[in-house]
Amino acid sequence: MHGKHLQFWNETTIQEFWSGKSWLRPGEPNTLSYDLAKTFVLLASEDYGAFKGFANAADAVDAGDAAAMRYLGYPVRNLAQAVLGEGPWEPKPGLWTDGVERGQFG
Repeated sequence: MHGKHLQFWNETTIQEFWSGKSWLRPGEPNTLSYDLAKTFVLLASEDYGAFKGFANAADAVDAGDAAAMRYLGYPVRNLAQAVLGEGPWEPKPGLWTDGVERGQFG
């Protein structure tokens, strides 16, 4: 599964993850979105108290980035780096209005 993540996620597809678009796509994009999110939750929830604050404060408008900084002490891109390695993983909400799809988070 890790190899599939490394092949699939890039500068464009990670924005689809943060915005919710990849969750709406059938097949591998959907499967990889859920698996990546599960992995992020496992990493972020090592400190349950901090994770609880983050989860309650997270806002789809920035993919939970401000809440992550406040409660976890790091941006959400750090979760992506932990799984995918170095890369352009930060959420860029300004890009999420392109090709908006029904059901998209942002």
